[in-house]
Amino acid sequence: RCNWTIALTALLLAGTAHVRGLDNGLLLTPPMGMNTWTSVGTAVTELFLKNSADFFVSSGMAAAGYEFICSDDGWDTKRNATGYLQADPVKFPSGIPALVSYIHSKGLKLGLYGASSSVVCSGRPGSLYLEDRDARTYAAWGVDYIKQDNCGEYALGMSRFQAFADAINRTGQRIAISTEPFSIIANPLHAPFANLWRTGNDIGPDYGTIVNRIDLNDKWAPFTGPGRWADPDMIQVGNGHLTEAECRTNFGLWAVTKSPLILGTNVAHLPANLLSIILNKAVIAINQDPLGVQATKRSANGLVSPKFVGLAPCATTDVTPGINGVTAASLQWELRPVPGNNTFNIFHPKTNRCLATRPYINRPGPVPVLLPCTSKDATQVWQLPRSQTVGGLINQQLGLALSVGDSTVYGSVHGSDKQPLLDQAYGLTNITFAPYQPEPPCDSRDCDNYVPQQSFYFSPITGKIALSLMASNIYRCFEGSCYVLTSHYPATVDLCLSQVASISNDGVDTNVPGVHVWAGPLAGGEFVFALDNRDATTTQGTLSYSLLEVPGIDDTTSMCLRELFSDTALGVHVGGITLPVPSHDTLVIKATPGTASC
Repeated sequence: RCNWTIALTALLLAGTAHVRGLDNGLLLTPPMGMNTWTSVGTAVTELFLKNSADFFVSSGMAAAGYEFICSDDGWDTKRNATGYLQADPVKFPSGIPALVSYIHSKGLKLGLYGASSSVVCSGRPGSLYLEDRDARTYAAWGVDYIKQDNCGEYALGMSRFQAFADAINRTGQRIAISTEPFSIIANPLHAPFANLWRTGNDIGPDYGTIVNRIDLNDKWAPFTGPGRWADPDMIQVGNGHLTEAECRTNFGLWAVTKSPLILGTNVAHLPANLLSIILNKAVIAINQDPLGVQATKRSANGLVSPKFVGLAPCATTDVTPGINGVTAASLQWELRPVPGNNTFNIFHPKTNRCLATRPYINRPGPVPVLLPCTSKDATQVWQLPRSQTVGGLINQQLGLALSVGDSTVYGSVHGSDKQPLLDQAYGLTNITFAPYQPEPPCDSRDCDNYVPQQSFYFSPITGKIALSLMASNIYRCFEGSCYVLTSHYPATVDLCLSQVASISNDGVDTNVPGVHVWAGPLAGGEFVFALDNRDATTTQGTLSYSLLEVPGIDDTTSMCLRELFSDTALGVHVGGITLPVPSHDTLVIKATPGTASC
């Protein structure tokens, strides 16, 4: 047990442990509470929030850890005569300071809603350009939590959220910050200005939407940890026509992935069977585990979930995850010869996986991925016709070469200056497969019988596979030369093949039926698994310890297993367990290694 505990600690330290978060010392475990948007919308009132707070205390929710009473859009009205935020006097007759005092008297905390745009989504005042004024107002009122939306001026990007966070921190008041930045590519820039950030569109009480949102959340795992959480949106338990099983899936998957346990329902109206789901102490403890590592999807319908491959700057030197989760180690590869003519397995040391192919949602053909290395997977064999110079990477199973799509995107500045640029100029991955086109030697300077989109070079010195495509923003000639960069766009960097967090704004295996298995580590050397069944009927799901991909844990490892929703001891099992999972339901299983009995 000691050996794999040490290995697990090293693995975690190499991953998410050092991503810099918002410097306010708050939400070291995911927040727990309620939000009004998907229950009453803009009809929120002071009385509704007070009644919710009373129910938190009387029902045992507060004792279970729920502490935030959050108003979404609708609490305020237009700014007052001096330009300051003010509560709607009809719906909040006592005012916000009095409401804060009431909520605090219950041992709870109050959250309000705003936006880093000129208006919030209902048209009420936003905080853009007035960050300091609004931050001082929230601080003076004693507000504990702000949800900062994104309802306009979209092209201004994330700096406006940073401006708001800086303004809040300047007040000296400890206020947790939640943001909704509409980001598609996972990046670490959210953590310095938010304790939690939304990772998808608004959620609703629909099973398909719920599993879509948690799948989208998966790619953000490299950036989460104490004080910084990926937010798939509020929990829908008790809303719409969700079944009890679907409510368990919503709560269970949010819990194991360390997502905020913010309920989007009228909690006072929850029936006893649903209240028992959100008050399950063992499942809540998984969410609040101090290690704070987000569980990720490990398999779907019996197939190991892939890790994705894209392009990243060759000059990446960071040891902590950068844009799209890339670190310096993400770009490192090894060629391992296999029988054949210049054929290899292309090994990725960081993930201990091999380059392979897999069909992917919304793509016409397969994409390159990383899968556990095995001689049984023919897609893991690659031919490099010119292994010691620039050339193609041919997947032997497909008979096709790795290729960078040459579709174009357009840059536009204020509606003018539109110019076509290769996808690579924007760091998009768009890696596909195409028929291999051999490149005969050129006999003149005007030669164009080469295919840069298929030209890669593996250097055994650097360990990198570089794309030999000039993707800089060159689109016109100047003074007789066509190699002069223009001032219209920033120059791009050379790109290399890399492991990346995602290749699109789609969820991992989100279109795959059957049982999906999630897993992650807990403090004290334990683990959590979740088996969620996407089928319309009961389906057998297999939990394999090898899915953890932790050195020293394999099919010979013994673990004590307990299902937490039902509080059922499953006993000690070697290598894993197969269980029936009802339709649209989820089992949450805590696993303790190295035990002979339990």
